[in-house]
Amino acid sequence: MSCDSLRSVIQREGTNPDPARLLPILRPLFEAARNDVAQAVVTVRAILTEAQWAKVRESVRSFQIGPRPGMGPGAVRPPRP
Repeated sequence: MSCDSLRSVIQREGTNPDPARLLPILRPLFEAARNDVAQAVVTVRAILTEAQWAKVRESVRSFQIGPRPGMGPGAVRPPRP
């Protein structure tokens, strides 16, 4: 997935796109990007030593695919720490 893919989809929808129409079109692109990141984390984990992996930020080490707090219909974003 690339920013060009996102940009072309958004530009096709015009200057004032309807989010209800746009999000279902963009969802597969976002899912592909999340899958790419998850695979990259697995690859990096396999390359690093335990000591190196321990130095990686927790947010990267615990990357997960799927809904996160504050995502999805009716969800409330948790307060920032």
